[in-house]
Amino acid sequence: MKKKILIALLILMLPAFVIINSIANNSNEQDHNISVEVNNDIMINSPLFTKKESDVTYTQPEVNMVMDEFELVTTKGDLSLYVNETTGALRVQNNITKFVWASDVLNFADYSADLNKDRKAQLRTPFVVNYFNSKNNENEVYSTSSGVDFKVKTNSSGFNYEVTVKASSDSIKFKIEVVLSENGINVNIPHQDIVEKGEIKLKSIAVLPNMGAAYGSTVSGYIFVPSGNGGLIRYESKPAINSTYSQLYYGSDANRMSTAKNVENNSLTIPVFGIAHGVGKNAVVATINSGSSFATFNYEPSSLSSGQVTSQSLGTKNGFHRVYNTFTYRENYTLTINGNPITMIPDNIYAQDISMTYQFLENEAADYVGMAKAYQEQLVARKVLHKNSNSGSTNVHIDVLGGETEKGIVLDKFVKMTTTAQLLEINAELTKKFSNKFTYTLRGFNKNGYSRQSASNYKFDGRLGSLKDLDGLDYYMYYNPVESYNSNDSADNTKLVNVFNQQFSITMEEGKKYKHYSNVETVTKGVEKANSAYHNTLAVDGLNRLYGDHNNELERYQVMDIYANYFDDTLPMFKPNEYMFANTSHYFNMSLYHDRSRFITDSVPFLQIAMRGYIDYYSTYINFSTNQEIDVLKCIEYGSNLAYLISAEESYLISNTLSNHLYATHYESNKKIMYEQINKVNVVLNQIKAQEIEGRYVIENGIVEVTYANGIKVYVNYTNDTYTYGDIKIPSMDYKVVS
Repeated sequence: MKKKILIALLILMLPAFVIINSIANNSNEQDHNISVEVNNDIMINSPLFTKKESDVTYTQPEVNMVMDEFELVTTKGDLSLYVNETTGALRVQNNITKFVWASDVLNFADYSADLNKDRKAQLRTPFVVNYFNSKNNENEVYSTSSGVDFKVKTNSSGFNYEVTVKASSDSIKFKIEVVLSENGINVNIPHQDIVEKGEIKLKSIAVLPNMGAAYGSTVSGYIFVPSGNGGLIRYESKPAINSTYSQLYYGSDANRMSTAKNVENNSLTIPVFGIAHGVGKNAVVATINSGSSFATFNYEPSSLSSGQVTSQSLGTKNGFHRVYNTFTYRENYTLTINGNPITMIPDNIYAQDISMTYQFLENEAADYVGMAKAYQEQLVARKVLHKNSNSGSTNVHIDVLGGETEKGIVLDKFVKMTTTAQLLEINAELTKKFSNKFTYTLRGFNKNGYSRQSASNYKFDGRLGSLKDLDGLDYYMYYNPVESYNSNDSADNTKLVNVFNQQFSITMEEGKKYKHYSNVETVTKGVEKANSAYHNTLAVDGLNRLYGDHNNELERYQVMDIYANYFDDTLPMFKPNEYMFANTSHYFNMSLYHDRSRFITDSVPFLQIAMRGYIDYYSTYINFSTNQEIDVLKCIEYGSNLAYLISAEESYLISNTLSNHLYATHYESNKKIMYEQINKVNVVLNQIKAQEIEGRYVIENGIVEVTYANGIKVYVNYTNDTYTYGDIKIPSMDYKVVS
């Protein structure tokens, strides 16, 4: 209880840390150390850090395939695939270690005494189907439900489920293909094999919902969650959640939201999750190869309570941790016509195949690092991720705020925050002091400044100088074709109209500030024109907002395909989703943490491990960090380039504009600490260049060792005391590089 109270106090105190750090950065070393002591002891034991692995090992109880009525289908390499033709459950056994990954709960009799027949069947099914019946009511069925017939048809590489869901004379038929490879299984659902007869309509299919299910804390290990840069849920932690966590990959679909609540929560930027049963012993990483745009990530805690069931979950309190994906082919919504609510169900399903890979890992690869490396390899094989010419340079990203408009009673006032002449002066200072490559993005250099941005407003505002002034600088024009701002909640016909026939808007300040999203046609036309005008010197933001477009009759999966195939070259991208990786030269604003969901127990650099050596990535803006010292050390540990958002003029000048949240941009106020931070990070980044991360080991809470492909080891100490590891001494709040 004490620890929970301390963590809660820490969260409440975070704004104070900003002030403490600001004072410390302009004071002497003694004051600096005082700020460290306030932060560290609580933070390194919080979910914002990775905990040391316990010494508890896990040995899976013996599994008897014959007694459990499983038949061998095929063997490839060290793996064998089995199926139970009665329940449909599948199992994959590693013939060397004898470990079994199962789509049903192993040794189920040990847990099932208090469960009814229906619940027992749910926990053994390889799929869950939701459908709308003839009265538009939603029904949920699984492999052994009445009204569900399935056949298992084996072949040389695996087997197919041929499934028929019946409701009176109506039916839905579909096929699930299971293919065994040398390192896992592929699960595919071809959309062309989905056949509906009568008035019954498919809504969703949950795939292998019980794969790797763990009962309470009986298994040592964790679930990897792709939140932010990565998070873990440890089985022994009893996560503080008693309902199913369900989140669309790539954020909510604004096209299908009647309100804008939570639409901008986009923490799941990669469609992958993982399960470790005995860290360093056995793990699986599950990735979506196709269908991610209409997939929902689900985590069910062991404390899932009755009464908390959603259409995405499997039911009442059961004691099992589970993680799985649900693919939603149709989304119903309600329109009010003449005062009467009418449920709308689309005629057609989303016409895209579903494909997932479950890759099994063992021994030293069986942890979140191994999962990230496996994900990296899969992206390379799919040509989503590739080496590029920018990878490996020691860069600093400087996002420069150019101008802003202050609304007046009669006339608006243009506020100059950074001119090209001032930027040249800043660059001269930086390049004189450092050998780094500085990559600039020009934010708010469009006509009338940042808050007047739109898909069509990308031309340079001459009041800030001329782009010709910047010849020789590595700069990109910041461009966000998706978001625009208005002083009222209605806008022109370039903006998104959703399925409710409402123009979509987000209230930023009631009666003062509204954000709109452009419709997809406006986005694509705007990008084409802006990219042509700036000759591939755009830094693109906003394409991580993935939504359908009612007026243009486009669903999310179609928009994702448009964005993924739109660019012929690579460009800098701000927080891109996976479908943009192939076109990303610089990954700007990569998170240093997960999204702080209360059930996540650890923060891990999964995304940084997956990207390292392929795409240069940059931190969030350090000068806006609540604890700059910690975040700079995170950058050192994660091999991340630094990033800052600055202006030549002081921030108070924009206090009456829509950018009043940008409170710490003033370069002169930031530069002293910037110089110290850049120097500190350079020492490490210059030695690891484009090297991939090969390992990460938490020696003690707050003491981390990271190993790179060239043999360099980086040790980071987040604690208040010097730490001795063998003959290596790591100073407090510092690092050590060992070659």
